[in-house]
Amino acid sequence: MKVAVLGIGSPHGDDQIGWLLLDELQKTTAHPDIHWEKVSAPVTSLVNQLSAFDHILAIDAADIGLAPGEYVFLEDAENALDQKETVVSSHSMGLLESWQMAKALKMKLPRVSLFLVQLEQCEPMQAISPSLQNKFPDMLEKVTCLFLDNKTERFSV
Repeated sequence: MKVAVLGIGSPHGDDQIGWLLLDELQKTTAHPDIHWEKVSAPVTSLVNQLSAFDHILAIDAADIGLAPGEYVFLEDAENALDQKETVVSSHSMGLLESWQMAKALKMKLPRVSLFLVQLEQCEPMQAISPSLQNKFPDMLEKVTCLFLDNKTERFSV
């Protein structure tokens, strides 16, 4: 099974959280058969990546209506991505739009899991907010546990 872990983000405030979590997750759970990549938002190149893998775990900042630094995990996110209007990214060309484009083009689509973190601010070239900094260890522990949980064998290679 071809698996990818994608940290989606930019250097702007809380939008960096996908990149930062990917860096730490890769350090502690590195596996040679897993493709690890930081993806810059907007993710116009993601359409082609979708068809290259059997399963993708995407880590991203989003406006999901929670308190800053809170997160959700959608193990089987395909239904959420099929919705016409859903908030799964803070970007104008994000995973949702890439998914819908790939589907319209009848491309092979992978299983997708999403780890989404509620952002507080995306100020240009700023650090992540104190809210996310304070909750970073908890976020990392949760995404690591989800990644290593082999009960469903979603990420086994």
